[in-house]
Amino acid sequence: MRPAKLLVISRHGLAPGAQAYLDTRPPMRHRTIWELEDEVLGLRPHTQAMAAAFEEGGLSRFYIEARAAEVAYDADMAESEGEVVGLIDEVVAWLATEDPTPLAILGGYGAGKSSFAKRLVTQQAAQALTDPSARRPILIKLGGLSRYSDLEGFLGAMLTSQHNVRGYNFTRFLDFNSKGRFLIVLDGFDEMKHAMSFSEFRAQVGQFNQLITPGAKVVLLGRPSAFTTDAEHHYVLKGRIPAQDRWRKLPGWPEFREYRLADFSDAERDLFIAGFLAYQAGTSGDGGADAEWVDKRRQEVSELAAADPAVFGRPVHLKILAEMAADREQDLTRLRRSPSRWSLYDEFFQSLARREAEKPARTPIGEKDRLRFLAELAFWLWRDRAAATSFVAEVIPSDLLADLPDGDAHEVEHKRREYLAGAFLERKAGDIYYFPHRSFAEFLVASRMLSCPPQAGDHVLYGTLAQEGVLEFLQTPENQPRLRAWAETFVSAQGSLRPSYIRLLIDAFGGPNPLIQHIPSTYWTLPIRLIGGSLKIDPSNLAPLRTAMMQARVPELALALQLLEPHGVLASEDTVRQALEPMIAGVLIERTLGHVRELPQNDRLSVDGEEGERMRALATAGVKEIAAGRTGRVVSMNWLGLLEGAWAASQAHGVVLKTHAPQQASGYPPLELPLDVVLSTIPVASRPRIQGFLHKLSDLRHIIVVARRNPRTIAADRPIRRP
Repeated sequence: MRPAKLLVISRHGLAPGAQAYLDTRPPMRHRTIWELEDEVLGLRPHTQAMAAAFEEGGLSRFYIEARAAEVAYDADMAESEGEVVGLIDEVVAWLATEDPTPLAILGGYGAGKSSFAKRLVTQQAAQALTDPSARRPILIKLGGLSRYSDLEGFLGAMLTSQHNVRGYNFTRFLDFNSKGRFLIVLDGFDEMKHAMSFSEFRAQVGQFNQLITPGAKVVLLGRPSAFTTDAEHHYVLKGRIPAQDRWRKLPGWPEFREYRLADFSDAERDLFIAGFLAYQAGTSGDGGADAEWVDKRRQEVSELAAADPAVFGRPVHLKILAEMAADREQDLTRLRRSPSRWSLYDEFFQSLARREAEKPARTPIGEKDRLRFLAELAFWLWRDRAAATSFVAEVIPSDLLADLPDGDAHEVEHKRREYLAGAFLERKAGDIYYFPHRSFAEFLVASRMLSCPPQAGDHVLYGTLAQEGVLEFLQTPENQPRLRAWAETFVSAQGSLRPSYIRLLIDAFGGPNPLIQHIPSTYWTLPIRLIGGSLKIDPSNLAPLRTAMMQARVPELALALQLLEPHGVLASEDTVRQALEPMIAGVLIERTLGHVRELPQNDRLSVDGEEGERMRALATAGVKEIAAGRTGRVVSMNWLGLLEGAWAASQAHGVVLKTHAPQQASGYPPLELPLDVVLSTIPVASRPRIQGFLHKLSDLRHIIVVARRNPRTIAADRPIRRP
């Protein structure tokens, strides 16, 4: 066909007469805007796939419309929650405006985020297939982003390999997006954060921020637990960082409008149960599952769910319960006794394994071994595959299967196939297996960790894995006895340990003091008391904290400083820091000068002994000088330097409490603390001696380090000469 000399473009097509006219004139051709854009980018197959997303697994048959509350923030980033509204209506109304503000929809695991994403893209796809002017929905599952160096490669793999988008080009894709042709739905931002430092996570967020432009519409979904601190939350979703007594806006960083998903109400819970049981009865082909049985089972499940709304308010928990109830042979007695998250998932997997083991072809391998395979598989995915929930069968390492029974298999490949065939996994094209819901894998990871208590070298790994949903499963009360066994090797742990992991052990023992009593004398006493809350950060009474910091050994004090720094897990409000920071400076100065000796030969000050040398190194990393200020002498203190010094001091003994070094000096502005205020935190009895040293000392770094000599050679009353 020769190229057209005149291309006629319409939104909805031509009238029959007009089309007939063009057909008789070969130099003229007609295309709707849909056809033209499809020729350029080839998105129609993807849009058709999105139109069917809501039907996967019968979701449309039992889906309950999500409700959410908008979360607003004032200038101090204090949050307030609006009324709960229908989420789909909110998003549709936003789509109808020209407001480019992206939306962030937050909810814990199993709260219905991915189901809502499917609901949204299916509705939008149906509209786009009939209305050429409507935005095309693009559903991007962010869990795979961490395996690519940039967004361009990730989108290319997703659109060309999974959806056969023929004309994909990243530059063209961004151009279409900026012109308002897409609805971008980013699902699972928490899944891409696994085992990342915040700086790495921030860089990944910067990748998908490329999609947020004035003409774009972007919806982000994920768990709020992806953020370990409020500062991380506000950085990513609001583009704000703490700057002294205010929050500073980052130029060019988008600000999301936040919504928080609501749990099911009692009425919604009953509707979900009825819908799901009816759907299961219709698909099972079980003629005995009549309306009367379904209604009786619905009442039974509703009563069980009503006994613990906190557990069964989440759609994923309710769906598991309903799936179990759909089995006429399933006995729900155990769940009536203990309807916790752990017992729910445990019984669910036990019932699946029993059902699989009862099949004649599966009998050579028992149910316990099948569950062990699933737990090892999930643990491998979390440890070695960045917490992925999908994998290609051939990449399963052979050593994962080595300790499992062979059954009737004579080769590794046959053994792998047998375990996969009898596992609770879904399969799609390309030999890709996946867990139907992320929480299933998280339960199995927690189960594997509990069945294999950590050795001394495992605590760093276990702390990395014990995040988000895995952590929630570990925290259930029935697991506390097994968690207490982990403390046996904790004293020998080395590496970068997370405060949340220590908090897990504290809770397992019922408080910080029982944990401290259980482990030998270590560098962890002060950090455990701080994390566990038995040592309060009370600006009106800092004496107990100060006493503990004065008594702690240097590595122990260094770990405490990593918790107390402005962006740490125990970060305090400005009013608290105004009292805390002079006290910390006073501790550093008093402890350093407490080791000071005067050298008789040259009137220089020195510190003696290894402990004094360590203390001087830690103090001088953060307290740079004592200098004249506008209203008197001031102590110059810098948290960035102090934190780096604390890292060095604790790393010398093999442990740190932060997972990454501070990246931005702007987050740690220098402090000028009035010397009088710092001295007021030092006990009156010690103050004259400290004042005498500081009167002639301008910088702690001028104190030299020498080996301690015989005390009789040191004249205690010699005058001190300024260095």
